[in-house]
Amino acid sequence: MAANDRGIGRRALLLSGVVAVVVGGGAVVDGMVARPAAAAALPAFDNCAQLQQWVDRAAAKESSSYAATEGFVNSAPGVAVPTAGRVATTTGTSASALAPQASPGKAAADNAVGSSATGTNVQEAGVDEPDQVKTDGRHIVGITQGRGLWIAELHNHTPRVVGRLALDGAASSLLLAGDRALVLTSQQGIAVDSGAGISPGTPEGTTSGSIAPRPHDGRSRLVIIDLADARAPRVVASQDVTGSVLTARQVGSVAWVVSESQPASRKRIEPPSGSLLPKRTVRDSSGAVVTDDTVMSCSAVRHPTTLSGSQLLTVQPVDITASSPFTKGRSAGVVASGGIVYASANRLYVATTTWGSAANTQIHAFNISDGKQAKYAGSGSVTGTLLSQWSMSEQNGFLRVASTRGSVVPPPGEGDAPARADTSESLVTILAEQSSKLVRVGRVGGLGRGERVFAVRWLGNLAAVVTFRQTDPLYLLDVTKPTAPRLLGELKITGYSAYLHPVGDGLLLGVGHEADTMGRIENAKATLFDVRDPAHPRKVDSLDLGRGWSDVEGDSHAFTYLPSKRLALLPLMSEDGSVATSIAVTPSGVSAAGRLVEGGQVQRFVPVGDAVVALGFGRLSAVDPVSLDVLGAASLL
Repeated sequence: MAANDRGIGRRALLLSGVVAVVVGGGAVVDGMVARPAAAAALPAFDNCAQLQQWVDRAAAKESSSYAATEGFVNSAPGVAVPTAGRVATTTGTSASALAPQASPGKAAADNAVGSSATGTNVQEAGVDEPDQVKTDGRHIVGITQGRGLWIAELHNHTPRVVGRLALDGAASSLLLAGDRALVLTSQQGIAVDSGAGISPGTPEGTTSGSIAPRPHDGRSRLVIIDLADARAPRVVASQDVTGSVLTARQVGSVAWVVSESQPASRKRIEPPSGSLLPKRTVRDSSGAVVTDDTVMSCSAVRHPTTLSGSQLLTVQPVDITASSPFTKGRSAGVVASGGIVYASANRLYVATTTWGSAANTQIHAFNISDGKQAKYAGSGSVTGTLLSQWSMSEQNGFLRVASTRGSVVPPPGEGDAPARADTSESLVTILAEQSSKLVRVGRVGGLGRGERVFAVRWLGNLAAVVTFRQTDPLYLLDVTKPTAPRLLGELKITGYSAYLHPVGDGLLLGVGHEADTMGRIENAKATLFDVRDPAHPRKVDSLDLGRGWSDVEGDSHAFTYLPSKRLALLPLMSEDGSVATSIAVTPSGVSAAGRLVEGGQVQRFVPVGDAVVALGFGRLSAVDPVSLDVLGAASLL
């Protein structure tokens, strides 16, 4: 979480359909015995010859007609619903047989969550995420594609750009550590994946935080910039690397950069720069080459036990504040296509979906606890596909994963319903790290029959999962014991929430859309849920945001909450001309506080001390956080 969550409590919130609680394996449902989730410790290649042989065989298989029928790794992250595949059975008791039990005590979500120290709305406290704008509390540092990096200060509520630095390529996001920035740049002109996830309104197989397809054979650039003199930012070091940088996560001063490359194969035509391992060229502040080698050795690469795809994922540590940021750490890799990235302070997980007779998601864990090297920790899999990074959460050594499998039931008159065995359901699977494997120890199935996951939030022992087709049910589930979750209460309302945020006092704020009883989408809305009594959750209030759309539905970085002011700020493209809105939150309800109707589309709100700035396309504005009146503005072009 992005703020203190020690008082969260001992229960879970599930906004979904039908729930089935799973304890252990081998239980019988509908007369069938379910098999446990697959787990494996992936072996490493002994040498480069073995890696080359694997890549050649995989390339030959991918180019054959067999690949079209059997399915390979789907490199597009955030696919929410598979379109085919038989639904596997679920161990445990069906939800219909579960009666709500007594509340175990005081409800969770008591602590409001604000932005990170750099002004970004992130998933985990102490784990920063790349974004297009950051703050150190005094300066605002951002990226404008085609214009490079800029630095601004506030003077009497008026932003002023004080420094600029031109950058080659498509600079897309950055991280801050001390008086340095790490800028992630694609030389192909394709934006780096923000990891924010799929928007419920985007086509399946695409994400709002990325532009597909990603290049496997191009080069990306990582740039360390010194910001000590805000008026004269300068490059300290840079690294060009084969392939595409997907995203990164920062713990302390170390950024863990995840990239994807396509190893050269003798079975396909490669570009002249094709290589087996991702290559890197490190330059110093003068541009002189100081290192020209591969990111890692062949023996640092793990692979599945059976032939699959040939793409290579790499996790590389970059110490932003070090004298040699790119050469001190050790990288690790796994043969897999790029997918969804999530990280806690100690582990980084990469989830990638494979397709065949049914969809499954493989999850690879890397130990990043020492801050110096990425160590492969284990692999496992869960049934179905994930929505976004929010689908995963690690706590006390357990990885909790929300997924959807099967086919969604279409709205009336919009297609045939799938067979009962193929009807979608969502699941929460709990994995434990055991002997270099991610082993399933508990699972909840049967969530939202015929629906798919629209939002997930993890709050300590409280998990929030929204599914939607016609209604937005709210289920409360206690997952204090990973092997023994239990159902506590439920609430059903129309519409859906695509993003959930704890606003304190046992309240959750959801941002999404209203819908009629047939599931037809109506106006945008914000909904306040009271979960203090998990046996009796209730809707406190909802706010009609009019006909429009908020980027928050597909990009959680677009959401900002100010706990001290009890205000939520979010972009909102509305037919009334609004480009942003502020929402006042109290224990008794939510209300519109202000609207921004000038300056073009808003992308982010960033708290800077006691002030708030709004980032738009080519414009930076200081705004009153309540009314959103513009106090001063500056051009970024």
